[in-house]
Amino acid sequence: FGSQNEPKIKFYKGYYFSFKDFIKQMPKRNFGNYVLFASFITFATTIASPFFTVYMLNYLKFDIITYTLIVLSSSVVSLLFMPLWGKIGDKYGNVKIMKFCGFFIFLVPLLWMLSAFIFDKVSIPLILFLIFIEIISGIVWSGFNLSSSTFAYHAVTRERMALCVAYEGVTASIGAFLGAILGGWIASLKSNIIGFKPILFVFLLSAVLRVLFFYLFINRFKEVRAIKSLS
Repeated sequence: FGSQNEPKIKFYKGYYFSFKDFIKQMPKRNFGNYVLFASFITFATTIASPFFTVYMLNYLKFDIITYTLIVLSSSVVSLLFMPLWGKIGDKYGNVKIMKFCGFFIFLVPLLWMLSAFIFDKVSIPLILFLIFIEIISGIVWSGFNLSSSTFAYHAVTRERMALCVAYEGVTASIGAFLGAILGGWIASLKSNIIGFKPILFVFLLSAVLRVLFFYLFINRFKEVRAIKSLS
């Protein structure tokens, strides 16, 4: 195998900034607005994402084979589409992929919720419908996650990349923690919420917040490298 040298990083004076400084500057910076977007989307997503398994095993009473088949469908599709999203991102930019895929991520919890009203009992059509939902999930989330992580490496200088990625991870983790706590609290309620079972309301709330945060933040940051126009 051939060798490849990694250029040394030269840290300039003043490259370091604290997490407190990062938080203060977030609304004023391109990368900061991206982090706000990603963190709020993570919050909205984790309201529902831990409870798809609960719904399948505790409410629908799926056996482990059916459950595994549904879960794997998303993972397999995600792996298949990842190279395609990578090529599109290299050519047309990561923000365009985030806009396209982010627009559809609300469909996943919404369709899970609607499945309870479309199918009145556990059946083969229900299982196929859930597999279809997870295929959609695998397609849109593979593009969204890949473009999000790649965008971060282009949006900041090399000297500050470790700091920025670490701080992004902290804010996203806070969003994930709060989202899961909120979803868990709602799902544990004993009475219906505006006519929905608590776990179905969790799916609905996650879908609504995904749409809300998408439109609030998606146009607040932009691509930072030269790309081809889709037109």
